Amino acid sequence: MIAFWFMLSLLTIVTTFGLGVTFNMLFKRWWLSMVLYLLLAVFVLIRTTLSMNLPEWILFFVGMVGAVLAAFGTLALKKRGYPLFS
Repeated sequence: MIAFWFMLSLLTIVTTFGLGVTFNMLFKRWWLSMVLYLLLAVFVLIRTTLSMNLPEWILFFVGMVGAVLAAFGTLALKKRGYPLFS
């Protein structure tokens, strides 16, 4: 069961990172992935009324890590002058 949650968290971080970088690149805003994940987080927390179990909370925060990594990765690429991000 632990292997399942590990693989799911790995898939979550890769997915949120990939989507975050894509949205940041398309809209030319390095912070957009964090804002979108925050809006999604508020929606999920309202819908679940904070009744998630521990592995779901861990998965939730791992997704947040992916969104933050996407934002700062995009910011670093933008500072280095990559044309897709500037």
